[in-house]
Amino acid sequence: MSVSLTSLGLVRGMIGYFAGMVLGMVLVMTGRVLMGAEAWFPEAVWVGGIALGILGFMLANGSMTDWLKWTRGIETPMHHGAPVGKPSWTRYFDVDYNHKVIGIQYGVTGLLLLVVGGTFALIFRTELAEPGMSFLQFSSYNQIFSLHGWVALAAILLGIGGMANYLVPLMLGADDMAFPVSMHLPSGSTSLPP
Repeated sequence: MSVSLTSLGLVRGMIGYFAGMVLGMVLVMTGRVLMGAEAWFPEAVWVGGIALGILGFMLANGSMTDWLKWTRGIETPMHHGAPVGKPSWTRYFDVDYNHKVIGIQYGVTGLLLLVVGGTFALIFRTELAEPGMSFLQFSSYNQIFSLHGWVALAAILLGIGGMANYLVPLMLGADDMAFPVSMHLPSGSTSLPP
C-alpha cells in the first residue's frame, strides 16, 4: 500500500495552518487599513494569523468534520480500526477515535515539547555559565526563560493527558473513552429512554 504525503492528516493540517495564517494576517491588515491605521502592527497581525491558522489546521486535518456534519443533522458513524486502504501506522498521523492512539499522540507531542523546552533551558543555562551577557541580549534571555516555563508546563500536561487517555479505559475495563450520551432520540420522543 502506498501512501501519499498529503493523505496524512498532519501534513494536511500543516498546509491548512499556513493557509489560515496567511488569510488571518491579510484580514487583520485589511481591517486596519479600512479603519485608517497603519497596516503592519506586528502583535495584531500575528495574533490574527495564528488564530485563523489554528482553525485552518483543524479544518484541513479533519478534526472538525464530524462537528460540521452534526450541525447539518448528518449522522456520523464511529470509525474504529486502521483507515481503509492505508497502512495502520497512518492512524497516528490522522484523526482517530481509539483511546490508545489518542494517548500515544498526546504522549509523543508531550515528548517533543519536552525537547523544545529542554533546548530553551540549555540556551539560557549556557548564557549563565559566565558572568555578564555572553551571546544573548537581556530581552532575549527573558523571553527564552519564560518560553521554557510555558513549554515545560504544556509538555507535562500533555504527558498526563496522554497517560490518562491510554490507561483509564484499560483500568476500567471499558472499550473506549467515555463520551456524552448521543442525543439521537427516537422520532417523536422528547426524553432519553430509561
